[in-house]
Amino acid sequence: MDVLIKYLTLSFLALTLTACNSNNFTFSYSGEFQLDIPEEFFSGPTLIFSNDLILKTSKGVSLTGITLTAHSENLSSNFDMASIPRVLSSTNSLNNLPESEKIYFLNGQSTLKELYGSHVFSLTDAFPFQIYSLCKELDCFVYIVKDGVSDHILNIASNGLTEKKLKKIILGGLRANN
Repeated sequence: MDVLIKYLTLSFLALTLTACNSNNFTFSYSGEFQLDIPEEFFSGPTLIFSNDLILKTSKGVSLTGITLTAHSENLSSNFDMASIPRVLSSTNSLNNLPESEKIYFLNGQSTLKELYGSHVFSLTDAFPFQIYSLCKELDCFVYIVKDGVSDHILNIASNGLTEKKLKKIILGGLRANN
């Protein structure tokens, strides 16, 4: 069943990758999260579908995006997904979690510390979105949360982009349909 859902999701994503005008491509990750990416970002682009949507340029720059749900992350069905970046950035908030969720976040913190030297995200407010980013040199890991949406969030990772360049792409291209 999970394979069928992933296939249908990826098929939907393939169909929603459209040129929205002559200068941008739109990636529609869900009804709540669309990202317009400037055409100049592409240099011999390759689009790869796996569990997430990956855009890779001929210069080796990559941009990966996926929506995360409680189901996809094996969290309790009523877990507030919008809280993930705040919980990952804190050690105090882990004390009130069930043991399985506590382990999920401890593992996440450990991985982030190993890859980025920290597990504390910087926050950029871009109403109705909050952008939580963690970067080290040319590698970035980002969670995007939308006001009023608690059942899923957008996760973006990049390689080969500075934090400034990635934020410029996100801030210039993130769209709220509602």
